[in-house]
Amino acid sequence: MYQETQGECDVELMNKTRTRDLENSEQALLELEQQEDQAIREDVLSDKRNSETTINNYIENERCINSLHQKRIEGFSKEFQLLKKEIEMLRRANGYLTSSKLQIEKELLKLKNELYQCKEMLQMANIQKDILAREKNFLSELNKKLQNDINNLQSKESLLTVPKVIENFTKKFEDWKKMDTENCIELRYKMNDEIVMLKAEIENLKLNNAKDSTQELIYQLSEISSQLKEKIGLLQVYQKELVSEKKKRLELEEKVLEQENNHKIAEENLQLKDRIKFLEEKLKEIGQNSADTTEKDKELGIISEENQNLLSKIDKLKNDSNSLKQQLGINLSQIKIKDDEIENYKNDLKKKENELNDLKAENENIKATSIYESNTLKNLVSILHKTMKLRKENTNNEAQ
Repeated sequence: MYQETQGECDVELMNKTRTRDLENSEQALLELEQQEDQAIREDVLSDKRNSETTINNYIENERCINSLHQKRIEGFSKEFQLLKKEIEMLRRANGYLTSSKLQIEKELLKLKNELYQCKEMLQMANIQKDILAREKNFLSELNKKLQNDINNLQSKESLLTVPKVIENFTKKFEDWKKMDTENCIELRYKMNDEIVMLKAEIENLKLNNAKDSTQELIYQLSEISSQLKEKIGLLQVYQKELVSEKKKRLELEEKVLEQENNHKIAEENLQLKDRIKFLEEKLKEIGQNSADTTEKDKELGIISEENQNLLSKIDKLKNDSNSLKQQLGINLSQIKIKDDEIENYKNDLKKKENELNDLKAENENIKATSIYESNTLKNLVSILHKTMKLRKENTNNEAQ
């Protein structure tokens, strides 16, 4: 009995010690599990904190980078706007230069047309000059012929004073001759005055020549030529009348030789003398017109000089247009350079946009990876919790 009770006591002690050992082992396991859980939790929390700080730092860096890129994009956009304005200004300048080029070309065409007209006018003036020269030669020949006729008449008049039969007529003739010389002196004075006036008019024409156009001068020359033609016609009529008057004078002189006391014949002779004087005045006027033709020739020389000046001005305008064309070419090359620079800026902007898109994509990838890592950490934490529960269940099962 004692042995049985002793054995039961030993068994109970063994069970108690076993239970105590089990409890101690369970307590130790629990403490270890708690320590492991605490360590895992601390590691997880530290990893989480580290990951959050890294993510926050990365996000902050990305924000800074994005702000920098935004500022750079704004700077590029401002530069792009400035370049657009420069392009617009250059296009306007190009348009202005093209319009000025067209205006210069139009002015050149006008000047060419004016030059062509001036050349035609000069040709007409040269033709009229030749005509006037011919008329001048013709008038000089007529003047010589008329002068010879007048000299012949005067020689015949001097012969009429010789015969004794017409002594009474000689007195009258001498008186008439004296009166004629006085009239000639008056006519000379008048002619001198007219010559002075004509010189003054020529000087005024020279002064006003800059204001007068070549067309007006040619018109004046045509009028003068028409007047000269009329005067030539009158001269021819006067010449015919002079020949007829000479014949009448000769007839009258013969009648005077026959009839001494015929007053009517003397009066007719005086009329014929007046007629001759009138014709001489007309001849002087024609000589004066020939002098006018020489002055007009001088004016034509002035017109030719003005045409030469116009040609020099046209050459100057051509040189100016060539210089403007060169300047336009330089401006066009500058515009082309600016266009190339703008294209380069556009390409740089595209590159920067592509880089920004790449950075955005990398940022999105980093965000996705951070989310994935946080999800994996969460999954790991849940797995650890499950493993802890399973360990507890296993320990409980083993204890049972």
